[in-house]
Amino acid sequence: MAAFAQGWFVGNRYAFDYDPTAEGILRTIKQPIGSFANIKYGVNATASFLDNNLNLTAQVAQIRNYDGEPFNQNHSFIYWHARIRYYLKNWNFSLAYISDNADTEGRTNGFWTKNKNDWQLSISWVGGNWNVKTNIINMTRWNWRSGSRKMHSQYYSVNELIYNGSSHALIQISATYTFGYGKKVQNDNEPYVSGNASSGILK
Repeated sequence: MAAFAQGWFVGNRYAFDYDPTAEGILRTIKQPIGSFANIKYGVNATASFLDNNLNLTAQVAQIRNYDGEPFNQNHSFIYWHARIRYYLKNWNFSLAYISDNADTEGRTNGFWTKNKNDWQLSISWVGGNWNVKTNIINMTRWNWRSGSRKMHSQYYSVNELIYNGSSHALIQISATYTFGYGKKVQNDNEPYVSGNASSGILK
């Protein structure tokens, strides 16, 4: 297990602001304007069983965001993901789940974006130079909505729904073949020879 944390703070930022005029709402960039802070922290965990043939990975994290003038917003969101992978000779199987998650789009525009959860089942076979893989993604979801996007200020606000194909039910099948070409280089002296060989593979 491992804990992590990262964050940043801006006290003299520039940001978009919206002012009413006779012709409509005027968007300008102002500086200095309210401060901005963003922090993420959480825990990663990994476990292996059955001679490393069964692997489990997971993460739980929280994001906290303060967005001062002109947006005056506080956000807090907990999200997580987990994956189980099993190796059986030339086959490997994995099941992954990513919870719904959210984050700020940056310090200037005040947007807070939320994405829906995702899950994926993968089945792969590797033999010789061939790799065949099937991904079964979000097969319980049959709509095109993937998330939402919001921004609020005194004179102008945005509330959008996002539709695309990234969260819709999907099956992907791929087959790749890897072949070697060019000069062969030893991986123990790769830093010294990589500049001399125009192409190469490691052995």
